[in-house]
Amino acid sequence: MLSTSYQVTYRFVSTRTTATRVSVREQLYGRSVSVDGQATQNGQVVLNCQVDLPAKGKASLGFTLKLLN
Repeated sequence: MLSTSYQVTYRFVSTRTTATRVSVREQLYGRSVSVDGQATQNGQVVLNCQVDLPAKGKASLGFTLKLLN
């Protein structure tokens, strides 16, 4: 079985004077989908990630997506 992998990274930069929580929601579709090496799921996969972004700081969120063809 063939597969394709993607490394997805979100980078955030804050200009605020207070810390903020950033939430990212991804809806992934495929015949067979695996996120960060977890068990393969069929159809739609919903991924929710959060990161705390410090005041005037930087943060990132990332995951590896594997689609089985």
